[in-house]
Amino acid sequence: MAKLETMVETEKKEDLNSLITKVKDGFKNWLVDTSAGWIFYTPLMGTVEIGTQYATTENINFDEIGKTRLYAALIHALLMRPIGKMRKYFKEKWNVNDTSSKLKKTLVNFSSVMMFQAPVYLGILYISISSEAFEKISLTLPAGVLAVALTTNYFGSWQDTWRTYFGVKPVFK
Repeated sequence: MAKLETMVETEKKEDLNSLITKVKDGFKNWLVDTSAGWIFYTPLMGTVEIGTQYATTENINFDEIGKTRLYAALIHALLMRPIGKMRKYFKEKWNVNDTSSKLKKTLVNFSSVMMFQAPVYLGILYISISSEAFEKISLTLPAGVLAVALTTNYFGSWQDTWRTYFGVKPVFK
């Protein structure tokens, strides 16, 4: 009977250790993907917003831009890990690998980011731009979506480099 109790105790410890490892790995993956998104997209989209504000009003409202970047950082905290997972999902679903064409890799990167980009960015702009400046969205939204669409491959490469640096498996090597 003592041997059975020892086996049960050992199994419980292994299960707990396995759970702790999964939680630590999950947090690390979230932190790496989220920080990659913050570092890559915050300056890019801030620049887009400065440019579109200047183009529409010849003034730059840095409080408004700060608000959009803050909201974006909070939303990135929720979305960047799913985007990372979608890159892996599309890679596997479409049988894309490290030796696949640049076009196939681009489709993986583009699809995983763009499925979130337009609706999420519209929401960020909607909650952060003042009502008297609402016409800015008609220029800022397409400019932002275009900027992200044109840089999805760069983001994919950046995310994989960042993952490798922190010991997380990249989507593409």
